[in-house]
Amino acid sequence: MAFKPGILHMMIGPSGAGKSTYIKTVVRGRVIDRRWVVSSDDLREEITGDPMDQSANRQVFAAMHSIIHARIVNGLVAFVDATNINTRDRFSVRNCAPDNARIVYHVVDRPLADKHRTAGWRADVRINGLSLIDYHHEKFQKELQNILLGDDDQRVTVLDMRIM
Repeated sequence: MAFKPGILHMMIGPSGAGKSTYIKTVVRGRVIDRRWVVSSDDLREEITGDPMDQSANRQVFAAMHSIIHARIVNGLVAFVDATNINTRDRFSVRNCAPDNARIVYHVVDRPLADKHRTAGWRADVRINGLSLIDYHHEKFQKELQNILLGDDDQRVTVLDMRIM
């Protein structure tokens, strides 16, 4: 009998888009076991003590990729809760899965005004002179076409769950 790997579900969307909320409440009415979720924010808190601390991202993402790989090669499901808006980041996560694994992109976003209204701690974070919300929004818009094409990876199915 051939080994069948698990399914890799990648949340993709800018900061504040609703990725974590989507996992918790929207995924087709299914019950998502919290053990299936690999969250960069949760790992950041585990490693640094603060989910907003970006100082140990190398360790955070190395741990995340290791966990994703282990789950997928052992036939388990992984929901990756991170922005995944950069091509390089999506490639790194996809590389955690074997060539015969199914990959699902869950593309999540909501209007920019809504993200600003509920920004919380994100309102205080600045990148290159922009708020985190604005920076990620712009980056996401630049990457959106490639994302919706599944980055030309035949293993990828795209679910566009954006609210406009």
